[in-house]
Amino acid sequence: MTGMTPRERVLKAINFQCPDRVPIYVSYVPAAIKKYGSSLESLAETYNDIATERRDHHRRSIRYKGGKDEWGCTWATMQEGIGGIVVDSPLKTWAPLKKYVIPEPYSFDPESLRNAKNKKLYTITRRLHLLDRLRHLRGFENFMIDLIEKPREMYLLIDKVCQHVHKMIQLRKEFDGIFFGDHAGMESGLMMSPTSWREIFKPKYAEFFRLTKEQGQKIFFHGGGDCRTIIEDLLDIGADVVLISSRYGKELRKCLGKDLCFLSGPGSKTLVSATLGKVVEAVKRTADAFSTAKGGLIFSAFINPDMPMANIQAMFEAFHEY
Repeated sequence: MTGMTPRERVLKAINFQCPDRVPIYVSYVPAAIKKYGSSLESLAETYNDIATERRDHHRRSIRYKGGKDEWGCTWATMQEGIGGIVVDSPLKTWAPLKKYVIPEPYSFDPESLRNAKNKKLYTITRRLHLLDRLRHLRGFENFMIDLIEKPREMYLLIDKVCQHVHKMIQLRKEFDGIFFGDHAGMESGLMMSPTSWREIFKPKYAEFFRLTKEQGQKIFFHGGGDCRTIIEDLLDIGADVVLISSRYGKELRKCLGKDLCFLSGPGSKTLVSATLGKVVEAVKRTADAFSTAKGGLIFSAFINPDMPMANIQAMFEAFHEY
């Protein structure tokens, strides 16, 4: 089949309806644009099938330059343009919780959304957070202790954050898909027991996903690492697309068949240091692991400035072959 628009291609991949090729979704940090400029922007413009929501520059710059965000979290970064970490949390003790005010949901750039729709691109939101937001507000150590002790205050804070996410979903009805992203997965499994995730977080995501489905949108989920133990839970509550490492592809595709679409591609280490041939091989492994004759895969990568432009271009070109 030929002549598909990018939006049609993505929908057919998600729905296992035989896209003309595997769709492509590649994003990048500001530092990559600072290094490569229009060369990288041109590649993304040429190959990407998916457009991400744009937000105002000030809000985005805090994470990449440092400073205090609208939640009261203080960010620091070692290199401008590379995502930083939270170094001071507003709720590191529970004392301020009673008076703590959740910020109002921010809006998106409507002009960029119109431009993406005019180009027939598939549109998705930036990632909406629950678990990561709690971790930032409490600090990592406090957050992990909360998961064990389960204080009443933790549930009160979860409810406050969920109200914010609900409003964000409702404000983004014009997008094709809503992206939920929380780094529950680590290198070797979840940062908590699957039982705790199912007890505390699954019902909340189920409600997010229900609201999204009611608006007629697809659900994208980024688990952050090895989240295999909850993949079937995500499918059970309505996830359409899950981002995960390609090294788990064959196992998951064999287990889930044609029930779930995946976002995946070469890892950062490959794109930083591999030869051009190895980059192409990594793309082929991803396609072989996840893709089916009818779809089920969206190629994905996240570009950092330490990745050689030759490898980035080779990846895009290899993506387009499938």
